[in-house]
Amino acid sequence: MSPTMSLRRRTLSLGALALCFCAVASSPAAAQKAAASHTGLNVEGSKKLLGEAKITPDSAAAIAVAKVPGTTASTAKIERKGKALVYTVSLLKAGSKDVDRVWVDGSTGTVMRTQHYGGVSGKIRHSHQVHEQKEAKKG
Repeated sequence: MSPTMSLRRRTLSLGALALCFCAVASSPAAAQKAAASHTGLNVEGSKKLLGEAKITPDSAAAIAVAKVPGTTASTAKIERKGKALVYTVSLLKAGSKDVDRVWVDGSTGTVMRTQHYGGVSGKIRHSHQVHEQKEAKKG
């Protein structure tokens, strides 16, 4: 391999790393812009809570996907945890039977917590999420 080719690969790798870092560290406002392309998210919760939230469900989904790259949001749920409004976003990854969940603050867009479910628990949750996605697309 020529020295020029090696330098190009290092530059490309550093550029890709910087891009990933920016996507994860991006602000909720940037995630809201990215959410414009997201459609079909099944959202559970009261309309009253959705009206109180400063972050839309699609924005919460985009923030969650940025936190766990390579996934797509299948469902979101908004609920009150103490005084905070929190979206729980379920994420699926193509080719995997695991499920990731990301809790996003409905007022600030801050990721509060993440959880990965694998094994038997992941498979059960995955089949439920796939079913929910299909139902959302029908109705």
